[in-house]
Amino acid sequence: MKKKISTLLLSFVMALTMVPNLAFADTPAITSAPNTGHTHSYDENGLCTSCGDYNGNHTNWIAWGDDDAEKSTLPKATGNYYLVDKIEIHTADDDKSVNVKINAPIHLDLNGQTIDFNITSYGCWNLYLVSDELYIYDSSTDKTGLITYTGENKGHRALGIIDNGELYMYGGTISNFSGPDHGSAICVDGKNSKFNMYGGTITDCSSTKNGGAVGIGSDTAIFNMYGGTIKNCSSKDGGAVCIKESIDNAAFNMYGGTITKCTSSNNGGGVCINTGNFTMEGGIITDNTAAQKGNGVYNNANSTTI
Repeated sequence: MKKKISTLLLSFVMALTMVPNLAFADTPAITSAPNTGHTHSYDENGLCTSCGDYNGNHTNWIAWGDDDAEKSTLPKATGNYYLVDKIEIHTADDDKSVNVKINAPIHLDLNGQTIDFNITSYGCWNLYLVSDELYIYDSSTDKTGLITYTGENKGHRALGIIDNGELYMYGGTISNFSGPDHGSAICVDGKNSKFNMYGGTITDCSSTKNGGAVGIGSDTAIFNMYGGTIKNCSSKDGGAVCIKESIDNAAFNMYGGTITKCTSSNNGGGVCINTGNFTMEGGIITDNTAAQKGNGVYNNANSTTI
């Protein structure tokens, strides 16, 4: 009997590479998800003491963008910040790979404003390189907070997460980035690096290789998707999300949210799991297209939980 069950389970897991789309209409309660299953308790900064969610209270926050010097860069020091004007970034730091490197916790409320990343040089530039903790919110009523790229030269990404870095996305939209390798919007590429997506949208991003929106490129890197939407993104493998080859311990865990209308020129229109671990306990993956295998999910994971 055990052998029969194991055989059926294996057949189901292998079939994931062939299904046109994989969707869970109802998201089950995930008790381990940091922003679900509890009553928010906000501190004096408007931050939930349990999950980091934000209630839009700017009382103890620092306004950013109200003078000319601040309109061309982003905060680097530890603190809670909210934007009050458009930020336009045209140059990068001396290491020529990143505008701002985060070495301390930062909470950033887009507050309906736009961060326009417009680098004229070629190469792979990151708007933010995260080696500590970065929290992104958008408390605006119309949810118009935007991080976008408007430069002529492609090959730049919004956020790179390196060793021990953690990104928490609760709101805002990231759009129009085109990374040359993996993860044009978010690259989870460091030892013990982590991206937790609770809300917001990643849209209209593309990569030439792995993960049009999110690329997982380190052996101990993790992407946890609890909510939000990834749409209209494209790549060779994994139009939305991809774990690249030869990183056995990396993981993509989907507990909620939506991945839709993404495309790949090879495998995994929505998600491509070349190796590593894949868990899907909620959320929706639908209306994605792959030229080869797995319109919704191409799955070659070491372990799979559905």
